[in-house]
Amino acid sequence: MTESEQKQFRLKSLAIIVATLVIGMILGGLITTRIVNKRIDRISSLHSEHGFARLIERSIHFDDDQQREEVSAILERTSKLLFEKRRVTQRQMHSILDSAKNELQSVLSEEQMARLEERLERGRRHQKKKRKREHRKGTRDPAPDR
Repeated sequence: MTESEQKQFRLKSLAIIVATLVIGMILGGLITTRIVNKRIDRISSLHSEHGFARLIERSIHFDDDQQREEVSAILERTSKLLFEKRRVTQRQMHSILDSAKNELQSVLSEEQMARLEERLERGRRHQKKKRKREHRKGTRDPAPDR
């Protein structure tokens, strides 16, 4: 084998190794993203009115159908109470944040207030997209009361 053939062989070998590493990194990233998104979806399903009940029911091994019905009734009542409590708490949090923003207006400069408003708007857009995504998946109401 000549020297130029050896160089060419080494370059091909190096190219194959680099390509394998790049493909592995891309696949690893995609797989990790998929796993994380599934976990997030599972957690976000708890925000729906029936998410809590479904989670608990999946972890119970029922003795019979009567037990399943009794447990389901209890969990549905509990789920409704938790969901309503979450809505009320969310409205209270928005009210508190609005009060804080009003207080900050007297302390912050116009530029600082503009940056704060921009950040809050990004958060609202993110939450709106999240609610739409969850609504399409059937894991949440489309727009919680504010």
